[in-house]
Amino acid sequence: NLESNDITFDFAPVANANRLKSLDLSSTGLDSISGVRALSSLPNLTFLSVASNQLQGTLPQGLFELSQLEELNLSHNGFSGSLSSLIGGMTNLKRFVIDANELTGQLPPELGNVIPLQEFSAAENEFSGTLPNTLNSLTNLQALALQQVTGNGSGIGGPLLAFANMVQLTSLKLDANSLTGSLPANFLLNSRHLENSIYVGLSNNNLVGGIPAGWSRFDQLNVDLAGNMITDIPSSICSQTGWMDGAVADFQCDAILCPSGTYNNIGRKADASSSCLDCPGITTLGATSCGDKGTTDTTSEINILLDFYSETGGTSWTENTGWDTSTDYCNAFFGVECDGAGRVTSLKLPNNNLKGTVPSSIFKLGVLRELVLSENPIDISFQGINEAEKLINLYLDDTNVNSLDGIGDAKNLQILNVAGNNLEGTIPFDLYLLTSLKTLDLGYNFLSGKLNNVIGAMTSLESLHLYHNQFTGRIPAAIGDLINLKELNLAENNFDGTIPPELNDLTNLRFLSIQREGGILGTADVGINQGKSSLQGLGLTGPLPAFDKLKYISELYLGVNGITGSIPFNFLDGVEDKGAPIKVDLTSNVLTGTLPASLTQFEQLSLYAAGNRITGIADGLCSKSEWLNGDVGSFQCDGILCPDGTYNAIGRASSGASSCQTCSSGTNGYLGSFACLSNDEVQEGSEREILELLYNAMDGPNWIDNTNWLDPDESICDWYGIDCISDSDKSVASIDLSNNRLSNKFPSEVYNLPNLMELILSGNDITFNFNGIGNAVYLESLDLEDTGLSSLSGVSQAENLRLLRVDRNNFSEFPNEVLDLTNLEVLSMSDNFFTDQPVPNQLRLLTSLTYLSCSGCGFTGPVPAWLGSMPSLQYLKLSQNALTGTL
Repeated sequence: NLESNDITFDFAPVANANRLKSLDLSSTGLDSISGVRALSSLPNLTFLSVASNQLQGTLPQGLFELSQLEELNLSHNGFSGSLSSLIGGMTNLKRFVIDANELTGQLPPELGNVIPLQEFSAAENEFSGTLPNTLNSLTNLQALALQQVTGNGSGIGGPLLAFANMVQLTSLKLDANSLTGSLPANFLLNSRHLENSIYVGLSNNNLVGGIPAGWSRFDQLNVDLAGNMITDIPSSICSQTGWMDGAVADFQCDAILCPSGTYNNIGRKADASSSCLDCPGITTLGATSCGDKGTTDTTSEINILLDFYSETGGTSWTENTGWDTSTDYCNAFFGVECDGAGRVTSLKLPNNNLKGTVPSSIFKLGVLRELVLSENPIDISFQGINEAEKLINLYLDDTNVNSLDGIGDAKNLQILNVAGNNLEGTIPFDLYLLTSLKTLDLGYNFLSGKLNNVIGAMTSLESLHLYHNQFTGRIPAAIGDLINLKELNLAENNFDGTIPPELNDLTNLRFLSIQREGGILGTADVGINQGKSSLQGLGLTGPLPAFDKLKYISELYLGVNGITGSIPFNFLDGVEDKGAPIKVDLTSNVLTGTLPASLTQFEQLSLYAAGNRITGIADGLCSKSEWLNGDVGSFQCDGILCPDGTYNAIGRASSGASSCQTCSSGTNGYLGSFACLSNDEVQEGSEREILELLYNAMDGPNWIDNTNWLDPDESICDWYGIDCISDSDKSVASIDLSNNRLSNKFPSEVYNLPNLMELILSGNDITFNFNGIGNAVYLESLDLEDTGLSSLSGVSQAENLRLLRVDRNNFSEFPNEVLDLTNLEVLSMSDNFFTDQPVPNQLRLLTSLTYLSCSGCGFTGPVPAWLGSMPSLQYLKLSQNALTGTL
């Protein structure tokens, strides 16, 4: 699964992956699958997805040679031409998805050969012709989708098939085609789901006549027939209380189709808010517009407004002037603005005590450009928003919006604000396709998951606010393509990985916040001690980018993350007006070194850097009197960071806080402390730095388990593989990172852990050396099995070592350094082949040995007689050697 990565991909080498079952290349930026035929040699491959890429042209023939596939997803690309008859040869397919492409022509009859097919979804293409009769052979089909709602062509014509043999079908979507004729009486005649919910979408075709009375055999049918030329519904149908999600029980026939002489935007009464509105002259059922005049008719506009007034509790609005006393809605209705032709262009009713559900008919206001309903406890659906073709500004912040389904149909939106609502799950894909958006605010919701790389297509964006959600994963590098961005607010999420260098390409940025706590407003929520983060993990890691291309940046908030390294010397070098106020919050990261002298170029910089590992402030910075709102002028260096050995609540002296207070105990040895530390806390901080060095040196991000490592809010005793002396003494006693995918060179600084007694690194491919091991004066147990060792040079410094395991390594001769470890009780060296060497006599000097294992060591010669006189030996294993003689 390589979904949502920006990569190039070559199919040819994958042909060697004989056990591969699933390959997902969705949203990876692919622009060609010309070599896909190579996958035909993989007998176990059953799943392939190349959805949401940039694929164009006709479908390659090699794709249809993947006859082993059970699931194929080609949706959201630009494939054109017809669907090849070769599809009939993919006789193992169970799911075929090719929505949102540009396919044309007749559906091939050979589709009927794909008998196992359970889902065929080819919606939003430009197919024509008729429905092949062979589709009726697909007896396993459960879902068929061929709707063409956004298409420009006439769609599929001819009669609606009865699908009598589709016994498993429960979802059929054929909306917005050109189907003709009447509804077949034997439709789904042999269905095995007559008692279950079945959805049939047939809206906006050219179907005529009535609904057959025989359809009453369906207990829970949900059928959309709006926008056809249906003229009759039998009374037996109107008593089917399970139809239309139960709406027939409340609204009878109107729940299926609005009666003649009426209409609404969905062609039926779905609930109490979706009334069928009067429109004399309509003779068919289920009309979705009022004749040729549509919503430009002032009679329709006032009906829509009055319906809105009724459904949102207008009599209880805070301000409702004119709404129930006048018919001159353009001049008398509070919050309504019109154009010169008397058509509503703007409806602004923020914080006005609207309640209930906004009727979808509001989107029938044909020239509505702005809808502002902020701060009202209302519900709203985006069904039908495609009819509001002129709508560019939509403000629904602090309402009760709980879904964005359908928002992608608002193609011309420039401003969308749905902050402060109840949105959950991932951002719907079609939102990313609103490429006209200039402002998007999704802040203060419960959205989660990763941001899709497709966000890079929203190149009109000037303001993107995703703050205070639950987003995770890496920040997509594709955001760097949004070159018009002036504000990017990703604060109070839980992104990880490094800061994409592509953000430096956003040369128009004024505001950038990726702070994990605070950093939303840029006022009282920056430059302070945010305390322990409520989020798991480290947040952003890696170095601080220089951001030296950001010409206009005035606010940059990156606090409460795990950013490491020093502040770059060219930090913010590209800012054009270096005399303007600039705020930078780097509080509570893991930055090191000295604040660079290059920052003297800024006259009014507010640099918040407390809670890091800063050790110095360069000459000249402490004389920048206008820095930090004048605090540096008043307190000099203390106004930037409290010196080592002192502290206060914000880590610096300020006119709004106390001066830096002297610690009676200790600090962490850095500038900008928030509190004094006990001696134990100072010690834990020192050991934390050693463990951080181990993590970074040995590729910690790719360990199998790195739970809590580097998390500043977690005690080192709770890091995976670390045991401390006790709950009260938080000094490292044991490190067990066996079989955990460590790599690279082991840092000798680990030997400086003052109470280290046990070190287990077995089963990792590492480079290990013993230089400095003598510093680990309490080290008693060392396990380096299967680590690639070829020498024990230096191990003799570990004078107190009692256990040494070095099995399955690469020694070519017996390591004599072991013989100096006179306190050893356990020595295990099996599966190291010492070429033609007798058991060393000096081993008898290790009189404390209770356990000796050297199986498969290549020993030759007689069994040593002195083995019988080892005073403490309890376990002896010398099997699979070439020993001779008598015992």
